[in-house]
Amino acid sequence: WGFSAFHAALAYKLTGTAKYASLAVSQVDAAVTAAQTAAAAGTIPVIASDSYLDVFEGVRDVTYTLQWCGAQVSAAQQTDWQSYCSQAIFNVWNYNSATWYGKSFPWSGWSTNNPGDNYYYKFIGATSCWALYSGDKTWLDYMNSDRWPLLFSYLANVPEGGSREGTGYGLSHKNLFEIYGIWSTSTGTDIQATNKHCLNSIAYWVHATTPDGAYMAPIGDQARVSDAPIYDYNRTLINEAVNLNSGSGLAPAGRWWGQTYYPTMQNGFNCPYDMLDVSGPANPPSLSSYYAPGAGHYFARSDWTSSASFLDFTCGTYSESHGHQNHGAFDFWGTGGWLAVTENTLTHSGIQQSTDFHNMVRFEQSGAIVRQSYGMTATASVTDDQTTLVANLDMTPMYPSTGISWTRQLSYARPSTLTVSDVCKVPAGTVPYFQLQLPVQPTVTSNGFTAGKLQVTVVTPAQATITVDNWPVLNSDATSGWRVNISDPANGGNFVVKLQVLP
Repeated sequence: WGFSAFHAALAYKLTGTAKYASLAVSQVDAAVTAAQTAAAAGTIPVIASDSYLDVFEGVRDVTYTLQWCGAQVSAAQQTDWQSYCSQAIFNVWNYNSATWYGKSFPWSGWSTNNPGDNYYYKFIGATSCWALYSGDKTWLDYMNSDRWPLLFSYLANVPEGGSREGTGYGLSHKNLFEIYGIWSTSTGTDIQATNKHCLNSIAYWVHATTPDGAYMAPIGDQARVSDAPIYDYNRTLINEAVNLNSGSGLAPAGRWWGQTYYPTMQNGFNCPYDMLDVSGPANPPSLSSYYAPGAGHYFARSDWTSSASFLDFTCGTYSESHGHQNHGAFDFWGTGGWLAVTENTLTHSGIQQSTDFHNMVRFEQSGAIVRQSYGMTATASVTDDQTTLVANLDMTPMYPSTGISWTRQLSYARPSTLTVSDVCKVPAGTVPYFQLQLPVQPTVTSNGFTAGKLQVTVVTPAQATITVDNWPVLNSDATSGWRVNISDPANGGNFVVKLQVLP
């Protein structure tokens, strides 16, 4: 699965065995012929499907086959392939006037001007590959004067690494970092060095990994696998960032991550990225927390052993379609697994974005959940002496024109205690619920509950109402899980709740 002409051309480059070059040529030629046939039948070619999501891989197949296997490409094939690539690149950026072989195929232009979206990296990847191979001055100038500046202007707002799309779709930066490498080795210009995002992504992804090395913090849509396991894509991204920044002070942590948690690719089509040079010293990070306010993501742990506790929380700008209404929410890990984690990890889809699926305060007006508003920004102030982390969060801007204000303090006393304090002010008719999403069924006590290795004490309100929902009953997308709701109808929305990791 996933084998392409790029892989065949690479095999030829490495071995000199002619059959690999023949395979690469035949695969590219078949793709181009299929595009011609599809267009003649009034059907959009595969390279243009899903809003040109796979245009980078399609153009990369052609350019690497031409670069490495060109002696086996006929003059007629070169002409056809050039037309194919040129049209694909034109269509990406000129979506209203897109055509294939003389027929009109306009499309939406989704994210052609949004460098925060994973599609954008595919578009600039395809454009870079074709511009660099062909030497087309128009496209080279377009990259240098427009597309790269647009990207780096955006990344200046997320210099600490990561993506506002979350950790699932944030893995698309592996494509961006690959493009950096292509550009650098083709031009001699280390384009990523103009911005700290790629470099700092090493720290971001190392810190975003759970203590057992098996999962990443499940922030945003997790459409590939709901529970956010570490996969080849994490290793690819970190390898690329380390390769591009091998002499940096962050590279040793990236190497340590790979050697400790994920020492080799598990799927054949990703194996080429194990050939990236990531040699050098390897050491775990010296600090146990990392803040990426640009992305809105924060990570902390008790230590760098596999038995550590771990906390992630989100507070920042809600601005991408794969981001969630989870600003103010946290996930808490201890004793080898998630103790309180977004219910999104226990769904079929992995893309439940609303507030009721996260560990946060849920506001209801007349029984309807109040949404967090797209385009708004919550703010955080965080201090950490590596013993206690204190984060003061203000989510009030996420609820404009509602009369709702909400501030939250997270106090993480390593190694085992998280105290969550909320102050909510709401208009008449609005009810705040402190909610926790649990993978284990809780047992409610007089002042809290236990759920597996988690003990929860409700300090405030003293006379709290505690109810428990079974998630598969609430929503058919849920596979398991429970939600605990804490409220105080008499006194409003101030909460102090203590979470303790049990041995």
